[in-house]
Amino acid sequence: MSHSVADDRLEVLQIYSLLQYIHKGDKERIKQIVEHGEAEKCAPLCFFMLEAGADPKAVNKTTGVTALMAASKAGSLQLVRAILKKGGDPNALSTERLSAVHLAAEVGSLEVIQVLSAYSANMQALTLKSCTALHYAAASGNANLWVGGDVGHSPDPMLTSYFSYTII
Repeated sequence: MSHSVADDRLEVLQIYSLLQYIHKGDKERIKQIVEHGEAEKCAPLCFFMLEAGADPKAVNKTTGVTALMAASKAGSLQLVRAILKKGGDPNALSTERLSAVHLAAEVGSLEVIQVLSAYSANMQALTLKSCTALHYAAASGNANLWVGGDVGHSPDPMLTSYFSYTII
């Protein structure tokens, strides 16, 4: 059995497992997969859904979180690219005014931030608490992303957040 056939079978099994959780309405298991480092298991299903015509701009009505934001938070570079190519909005904001850039910065995903920047993501976007993506990066120990990271229009490190915090 070749490596690519094995990979394809694994992806089919992952998609089947996720569809089973969805069919059973096992929201807790789906939430665990998405939120606890298992997001890559969702990637094959997401690719399948995008190719089948899923709306790349779909929004969770409660949180305002988009698929692009979730993929950015997971650091899933391939999925971020796929969603953007299908028309995902790099400047969409959640109900807390978080963007995909904020979430990628929080987890330290330079590659995702660079791709979002290439799709004209607003690097200066402010959350409800006046925090930039750089605030999120700094708070999670990833401020080095902006030092020689070539992420484009970097936020002002002296900008004061709601809590009167600056990056420096």
